[in-house]
Formats: sequence, structure tokens, C-alpha cells
Amino acid sequence: MSKDRENIPRANMLMGSMRSMSYSFESAVADIIDNSISANCKNVILYFPLRSYDTLAVGILDDGKGMSSDELFEAMRYGSDSEEERQETDLGRFGLGMKSASMSQCRILTVISKQANEVHAFRWDYNYILEKKAWILQELNKDEVASIPYVKNLLESSQDGTLVVWQDFDVLEKSSDGQIFDTLTELQNKTSDYLSLIYHRFLDDKSIKIKINNHALKPRDPFLEKNKKTTQKKEVSISNRDSSNIERQIKVKAFVLPFATDMTAEDMKNAGGAENFRSLQGFYIYRNKRLIIWGTWFGMRLGELTKNEILNSDCDVRKNAAGNPKFKEVFNR
Repeated sequence: MSKDRENIPRANMLMGSMRSMSYSFESAVADIIDNSISANCKNVILYFPLRSYDTLAVGILDDGKGMSSDELFEAMRYGSDSEEERQETDLGRFGLGMKSASMSQCRILTVISKQANEVHAFRWDYNYILEKKAWILQELNKDEVASIPYVKNLLESSQDGTLVVWQDFDVLEKSSDGQIFDTLTELQNKTSDYLSLIYHRFLDDKSIKIKINNHALKPRDPFLEKNKKTTQKKEVSISNRDSSNIERQIKVKAFVLPFATDMTAEDMKNAGGAENFRSLQGFYIYRNKRLIIWGTWFGMRLGELTKNEILNSDCDVRKNAAGNPKFKEVFNR
């Protein structure tokens, strides 16, 4: 008979490998915000250093329900089993998002959470993992918590919430010749544009507010629904069964965008800018109002009739055509 033997992965090797997962900076930030939305937050604030001599750290603060010590400890686990019970509004998938997204950008991830005026904090420090060669999660004491960048904004708030802090940007240091502050400043603008697009439905209905430092993000609607020259087709609902054999509805809606001459400068920016207007045409796929795929044709052959089209989907469909009615948007809810 075979014999069971536990074979635990080497912490320093596996964590190092997982840090190489292909996240862009802005998509890693979005993974953290997905968790905030799942925690029923109403506000998310991103903190970037304002001056070159400030502590080089990025913070993501929400006013969600917060976590107890046990809940936070489990949330920090790689492959957390807290991900097993999925809610309809949840945007996460594998219990890896916050950890793998964060550690792809930095070597030190600290998460502080406040619930019912109790504050708890844990830290993954890749430098410490390399030293100890073990899965050691550090639980911070009160004095250590007080020294964390941006933590006063959580501690002084009357709301529950969670603060995620990234430090030690070794990836940015290598790619920017050590100019981390300048690179973070550039990424701040890029992240602003990115979040304004993928969360535009949350921002538009004001169910979520997102700020970067003191700048409130505005929704970047790729379908230009407020432009009077945009044509919106009737929404169609398609039944489909998911992997659990539960019947779901895929809602599909087509938008025909106005000609460029009928667009304002803001309209053109929302549509991707003059340089990206065509490349961003295609299907736009949403899950729970969150844009997850955009500007794709899924291998469809394109001809003259579709070269000006864009599709949108919440698993919705969008048309971004200069008057072309064949342009669709598909999204899955």
C-alpha cells in the first residue's frame, strides 16, 4: 500500500516564483480593489508618495467591513480557504489575488484591518522569507503598526476598513535605474486612467468612490452613453448554465458610437483616444459591473463592415462604430 508523505513547498523558492506572475502595476492595484468591493466598501483611497523624500510606499485603503485577527490571518494565507464560499458579488477566484498581485510589485506586503475598533496587522516580507526559508507571516505589534505609512488614515477613521501597503519596490528599481519615485508618479497617472475605465460602472452609479491621493476618479465610459449621437440597441438576455449547472443570464447590448466629428475631446479620451480608437474596438466583457476584457474580437475575422465597430459585455456587448450597426458589446453577469 502507498504511504502518504507531506511535501511542503520551499517558501523562498515558491514565493519567488509566484512573484514572477505577469501583473502590470495597475492590474495588481485592481486586484486589491476587487477585494475591497467584495468587502462591501463605499470608498477606496490610493496613496502615492507626494515628494521624493517621502517614504516610498503605496497604500490602498477601503472602508469595507474589516477583518478580525483570524479572518486576516486566513486572508493572508496563499490559497486561502476563505475563498471557498463565493458570493454573487465576489470578484476574486483562487485565494491568491491580494498576495500574488501585491508581491509581484514589491517585497514587503503589510495588511492592517480594523473591525469593531480592534486593529490587526500581518506582513509578508520576502526578505525575511529568504532568510528563514519558511512560510513565516509576521504579526505586528501596536508600535510596529503605528510606523506603517498611511496607517493614520485608517486608525483615525470612525469606519471599519482595511489598508494594504506595498514597500520595497525591487521590480520598479530594476526597470527604472533606481528612479522609484519618478516611476511611481508616472504609474499614478496610468493607474488613474486604468481604474477609471474598468470600474466606470461603479463610479457612474456612485456605488463606489475611488480617489488617488486627493484626486477623485471620474468614470471613463467607453460607450459614450451620454452623447446624444450614440445609438443604443435593445438589450438581449441569453440563458446559459455555469460550471455548477446554475442557470445564468448573459446580457448583450449593442452601442453605435457617433462619428469622430460629433465627439467632444472628453468623448474621444473615453473611447481610447485618437491613436487607440480602432485598436480598442471589439467585445467588452463585464463581471458584476467590473470590466475584465475589452477591445477583443475573440478570433473573429474582420472586414470593412467591422473595422469601426466595438463590442461591450458584462458577460454586455458594445459597438464602437462610426455609425456601423453591426458593432456589439457582450457582458456576463
